[in-house]
Amino acid sequence: MASCHSSPRLPPSTLLSDRRTSPHSAVLRVTALILVTAPGAEALQVRHENRIESGVARIEQPGTRARSALILGGLRQHSEPTLATVLAGNVTWARDSVAALQLIAGIAWRPSALSRWQLEGGGSAAAFELSDIGRQGNGSGWLRVRRRFAAHYGLFGGVAAGNTVRAATSTNSLAGDVGVWATAGAFDVEAEFGRARTQDSLLMAASRVFTRRPTGWLDMDDVALTVSWSEGSLDASVTQRWRTSLRGTPVEQAALQASVTWALTPNVAVVVSGGRQLADPVRGAPDATMMLALVRWSFSSTDTAARMPEAAAAVTRLAEGSNLKVRIRAPISARVEVAGSFSGWDPIPLTREGGYWVAEVHVAPGRHRVAYRIDGGPWRAPTQLAKLREFGGEVGLLIVP
Repeated sequence: MASCHSSPRLPPSTLLSDRRTSPHSAVLRVTALILVTAPGAEALQVRHENRIESGVARIEQPGTRARSALILGGLRQHSEPTLATVLAGNVTWARDSVAALQLIAGIAWRPSALSRWQLEGGGSAAAFELSDIGRQGNGSGWLRVRRRFAAHYGLFGGVAAGNTVRAATSTNSLAGDVGVWATAGAFDVEAEFGRARTQDSLLMAASRVFTRRPTGWLDMDDVALTVSWSEGSLDASVTQRWRTSLRGTPVEQAALQASVTWALTPNVAVVVSGGRQLADPVRGAPDATMMLALVRWSFSSTDTAARMPEAAAAVTRLAEGSNLKVRIRAPISARVEVAGSFSGWDPIPLTREGGYWVAEVHVAPGRHRVAYRIDGGPWRAPTQLAKLREFGGEVGLLIVP
């Protein structure tokens, strides 16, 4: 779920619900937000994806009764080897007839398909009440840089800013974060430190954050640790966040969130998540505890796997680890690429053998993903491997004992 001070999470495009209610209903009306992330480095492999999500949420903010809400969201993503764009939106409706709307646009760019640098940015706009558009809402923007140092780890840093109009009052918020990520087999780990400043005292008071002395700004630090796991049709993640005081803003808060996605078919998945979301002043979203259940429909506009040339993967056991050999039937004039999680998704060198392009690489014991493409087309899994849907595309699952 979204950090208080960071630009949207990476990788890749995941709908996160932040539907909340406020104990100060006369000042801070019901806010419904689904935060959508810009595509990440691996998302640049995807060609096209359209996605629709719908479901229900149960939200409770400190000092209030729990409320139910219906959620409908959509996303369109277009990706090429060096550029990816995403446009997403959602509408949330609660039983008290208060609705909200959010739109997000994001972009990710890198100088070349082999570049270790990636630049991401985007903006969002939210209306807290559809009947009061233009008078109650939020606008925010973010910019983030990522640097991959090796196949399994890298650094990132970003800044974000937002403006919220609430109760005829306009307030500004600023934020920045730095962090490190690493992968190990089926696990991804991300650690982040962020700092935020906000003028939105109404939002923070509803989240029980105050200052010891009169001031126009509230300041706070966040430390977050996220562990994600992916195996077959299941994806899961857990995030623990700690918030501490800074410059006269006494606050000691912690929040735990968890999410599970189960792919029922290549196009249909169920998403269940729950936990506490700390107040996000950059996007004007208050503190809340949430349970969410969604059904996700994904539609890819790429060619089907049946029309792709034949590709075979073979594994040869060695004393330590194994050799993976991928053979792809394609013309000598074709531009063939093979990449995997073991190479940081950098293309593997190929040689020509008969009517095949061949890639061979040593892989350590563990869980790996591999895919190929021809002439810049969609990424596909070799025929012998189990197929996984990732970011609207397809990769093969390889498990080395």
